[in-house]
Amino acid sequence: MSIRVDGEHLLWNPRSAPAVRNGMRKPSPAMSWMHEPVTEVYTTWLALPTEWTAEQRAMFINIVADRLNFEAGNLATDLKDTAVRAWREQHGQHPDFHTNVRLWETSLQNAREAVVRERLYDRIPLNEDGEAIPPEPVSGVPWEKRWMDYRYRVGEPTGAIDELASEVWPDHSPMFQVLAAKLLVARLEEGRPVPSTRRDQLAHDLVPEINEMLCRMKRPPE
Repeated sequence: MSIRVDGEHLLWNPRSAPAVRNGMRKPSPAMSWMHEPVTEVYTTWLALPTEWTAEQRAMFINIVADRLNFEAGNLATDLKDTAVRAWREQHGQHPDFHTNVRLWETSLQNAREAVVRERLYDRIPLNEDGEAIPPEPVSGVPWEKRWMDYRYRVGEPTGAIDELASEVWPDHSPMFQVLAAKLLVARLEEGRPVPSTRRDQLAHDLVPEINEMLCRMKRPPE
């Protein structure tokens, strides 16, 4: 999906990316490609909390870039395997070294573009004409509420987190457990404790927060 901004399509072009400054750690070569579109989108179209310091903003952007780069790498591996199988079926033999390199580079580029489009550009709010809506300043949102807003989310639950949520809240609905997993990820990223069993007091204490999110989604609390 392409985004129209002022009548033009918003496509990622590394040559036009803004410089990465403001105290950010220098990204590794492996993640530098991803770091630039993340910086562009989060500094231009997705508002970050105004009370965050430059270091906090830099840390957030670095974490997002790392995660998206990892996701792109996994997708590239799958795309490359598919490309190798197709090449082998077409030519009746395994690709040589140089062909393997070319297939990997193509797969990586396609994976990066797909991840940037899905995880970044598709999150930019659009008006009725399909044009990007400039963000409003975001401030005064306490950290424990930010997991409820996609603009602040950094990580997504892993299989282990999903399993923990189902073990801690086994009597609740699948939707409750999905939201609980997102809350657990947010707490872990903040270095805050998470319940390990359904008997933990914290498991009971977090139920109102999850119910609040259910209510925001027009669902009944549990």
